Amino acid sequence: MFTAPALTLMLLRPVVDLAPGRLARWFGWAGCVLCTIAALRWAGILPMPVELEDTLRDVARALPADYAIVIGQAFIAVIYLQITGRRAGWWWAVAGMLGVMTIFLQHRSVWVATAAGLAWLAIRTSRSFTVAWLSVAAAGAVTLGLVVIADPNIATTVESLVSGNVREVQSRGSTWEWRVQGFAEATDRAFASDVTDMVIGPPAGWAANSNASFASIHIHDRYVDTLAYYGVFGLAVLLLWLG
Repeated sequence: MFTAPALTLMLLRPVVDLAPGRLARWFGWAGCVLCTIAALRWAGILPMPVELEDTLRDVARALPADYAIVIGQAFIAVIYLQITGRRAGWWWAVAGMLGVMTIFLQHRSVWVATAAGLAWLAIRTSRSFTVAWLSVAAAGAVTLGLVVIADPNIATTVESLVSGNVREVQSRGSTWEWRVQGFAEATDRAFASDVTDMVIGPPAGWAANSNASFASIHIHDRYVDTLAYYGVFGLAVLLLWLG
């Protein structure tokens, strides 16, 4: 059951030391490991999984979204470490690598989620760490300037990646539109079900005998996915855990 890990962590929190700094370091190291795997796949040292190969992009998505989001979270976590304490200077390089890798992996949902998480972190910490945030902004601006001076092609590549994905979203029949339609279908199905399915989710295996679309079964949004498979109760537990 998807809610079991959330309930377990909530109950064990008084016993287990889950300090924010320790969790942030774990995320940082996990992000570095995943970045290494992606780089090795791009270099041809590790094989590219068949399901990730496509001809739509000049740079292949070397990791699926479930792993790319960990890199985005690691990017936020490392910035948190930098603004809340004086870490070693190489953590700045780690933050830059994680940010660049998040862009190059080209998962638009990860871009949106990472931007939202970074905005949330800025709002929560701006009063206490105003000077630190100014330092982060200055370091980012200086780094971007040095990159553009050293190799303008990098900036051109990043711009083409972002603009290409934006054009894909705006095109007719885009995967983004297809997924959003799946969100709407899954949500409508959840609230049109009987009371039991709506509260705790449908029984296991229901999709095999359903005429639901692929996008409404393999849902590309954790909140909609939790509502569709674990009902209102599961979504409430997820939100409570995050809160």
